[in-house]
Parts: sequence; structure tokens; C-alpha cells
Amino acid sequence: MEVNKQSSTKALVIYGENDSGLGKCKTYWRNYSSLNSGFHYKEVVIKDADHSFFGWQFKKDVCNAMTSWITTPLADQISL
Repeated sequence: MEVNKQSSTKALVIYGENDSGLGKCKTYWRNYSSLNSGFHYKEVVIKDADHSFFGWQFKKDVCNAMTSWITTPLADQISL
């Protein structure tokens, strides 16, 4: 029986605010991706995010990031 394994995992990591927790989160995901060679992620920091996190800017930034990422070949994303 043949088992198909997924060769890589993609994740979109969304940061809602550019605050003190941002650096810790970025360090976590960078460390995780360096330990797991099949894991690739894209960071998105929502511009001027505050309590209106799920507002217009959030939708715009996430849609732009996802569109760009989905249409870019994985080989070009490894350096992200």
C-alpha cells in the first residue's frame, strides 16, 4: 500500500498589531520553519491594526498576501 506524504506545509501567519509581541511571534515561526524543512510560511503584518482588527485594511492586506503567495511557485518562496 502506498502512502502519499505531503512534501511541504504552507501557513499564513497574520500579525494584528506591530507591538512588543510581534518580535516574539516572528522568532517562534522562524525557529519552527528552520527545524521543519517541509514547513514554509508567509508573514503578514496588518498596517495600522488596532481594535478594528477585522476591518477593511485587514481584508485588503490578507487578500493581497494570499493572492501573491498562492500564485508564486513554492521554489521562489523558500527564501521568505
